[in-house]
Amino acid sequence: MLIKDEKTVSSLSKQEGVEIWPIAKALAEFKEIDKYFGRLIRAKKDAYVAKVYDQRQSGYFIRIVAGVKAKLPTQACLYIKKSNFEQRVHNIIIAEENSELEIISGCLTGQSAQQAIHLGISEIFVKKEAKLTLTMVHKWNKTTKVRPRTAIKVEDGGLFVSNYVCLDSVKDLQMKPVCYLEGDKSRANFNSLVYAPPQSQIDLGVVVYLRGKNSRAKIASKIVCNQAKVINRGRLVGQGEKSKAHLECGGLIVSKRGMIRAIPEIEGQLANSDLSHEASIGQLSAEAIEYLMARGLSRDKAVSLLISGFLSLPKFKLPKEVEKEIGKIDFRKAT
Repeated sequence: MLIKDEKTVSSLSKQEGVEIWPIAKALAEFKEIDKYFGRLIRAKKDAYVAKVYDQRQSGYFIRIVAGVKAKLPTQACLYIKKSNFEQRVHNIIIAEENSELEIISGCLTGQSAQQAIHLGISEIFVKKEAKLTLTMVHKWNKTTKVRPRTAIKVEDGGLFVSNYVCLDSVKDLQMKPVCYLEGDKSRANFNSLVYAPPQSQIDLGVVVYLRGKNSRAKIASKIVCNQAKVINRGRLVGQGEKSKAHLECGGLIVSKRGMIRAIPEIEGQLANSDLSHEASIGQLSAEAIEYLMARGLSRDKAVSLLISGFLSLPKFKLPKEVEKEIGKIDFRKAT
């Protein structure tokens, strides 16, 4: 699926049991669309959401039918080419019972597209015993403003995995997905890797409501701040019997000026709900930099290598293609 500005350029599925449609087609032809469209995110949520509902331009509908285990990832790309353009998209993802699907989503602006805005709604449904992995890679530019709004519902035995990667320029990013673990033994993992370049403002977080019995969640984030302002939020609400969740935030400031504010929050509403969190913010070790320089590396190269190591999280199990792209990033300007 490729959406450029407001137009769907291509929409094609080569896997049996995986449906990929423009959202306009789903609204017209998918008989059960009313069970999903607008059910998790209401138009009154905020002004940005209201704009998308007021004038729907584009978006995608991805559905994997019950019992199907997709062998290949499904790819979606949201691209802004025009300057001063406000892209508005509404996406629906449905993983039916006992299905498995991996989606790799890329969102980006062309370098010549100035002062663009991305407004997005994503409503995601993970049915009983289904597994859905969503890897989202953002690659904006220094003038782009980004406002994604995402909500996820997970039923009995379902698993939702979110991998979010933003390691390039962005002017202003604000996002806070909300996940509802409604089913018994439902699970969710949220992993974020973020590099905040100079002059960027980033406000991100995750909220998880653990409502099902024995529901489980984990939120893990690693953020590098280079002359930027970052707020990292996380909230876990234990409402289900024997629910368990952990939140961890790691921050690294690599410039003289910069700010990371970590706001972890846990709320237990039952005595047998087990919630925990840890947060840390620090700087690069002078000893580590000196050690690498003694091995023949320049200071810039040593800093770049240490940042890459900090952002390297094998446990995230990112797609190999995404790991390769992360490995190519040069952080030598982060001094």
